[in-house]
Amino acid sequence: KVHKMKILKTTGLLSLALILSACTNMERFSTEKVLQDETGENIARLKVTTNTYNVFAVPNSQCIDLTKAVKVNGKIAVDPERNKKGFFEKLFTAQRMYEEQGKSLNMPKVNLGDIVGYKEAYISQEYAVAANKPITLFIKKQGEMLGLLFNKSEDVYGFAGSFVPEKNKDYQFVITSNTDSTMNGSITYYEMKLFDITEGKAVYLNSQLDRVGACK
Repeated sequence: KVHKMKILKTTGLLSLALILSACTNMERFSTEKVLQDETGENIARLKVTTNTYNVFAVPNSQCIDLTKAVKVNGKIAVDPERNKKGFFEKLFTAQRMYEEQGKSLNMPKVNLGDIVGYKEAYISQEYAVAANKPITLFIKKQGEMLGLLFNKSEDVYGFAGSFVPEKNKDYQFVITSNTDSTMNGSITYYEMKLFDITEGKAVYLNSQLDRVGACK
């Protein structure tokens, strides 16, 4: 399964969409609660890798429930080498592939270029999660206001995936947002992938990752 989205926004409509979407439960949602590591024998380990600011999780859930959501990332990765460069030097210097390590459980490290599509800065956060119970991870995204006529704001403005980790396995969940400029506005691409990295190499597991939305 491939979990990708592409959203085209013209310049005028983008401003309007951002203003209107701020009125929804999803866009207003924020939390300072952080995912806590599970303890005991029935656990798996999860590495969340992203290029976005806020990534959230809903433990023991196969859908987005904002009342139970907690944060798994709240930081933008910064490439220290690129950060040393001046404004004009950055314009003419290609971004390298860089991974910042956040919270660590000393999980296996795989080649970043094997699991992401853009050369840029990413951050990884590692957690111990309950095995054999679902977990949902999501980010906020742009959406169309007309969608709110028939769907909850979590469906329109959320991009989420859910899976059930197995005991003693190590997983890497990658969720990204990338925007390209066009003559008429911008195109934003959203993508999520799941890998088993238990043996130190990335094994693609998107067949076990479901695209999900709001809890019904």
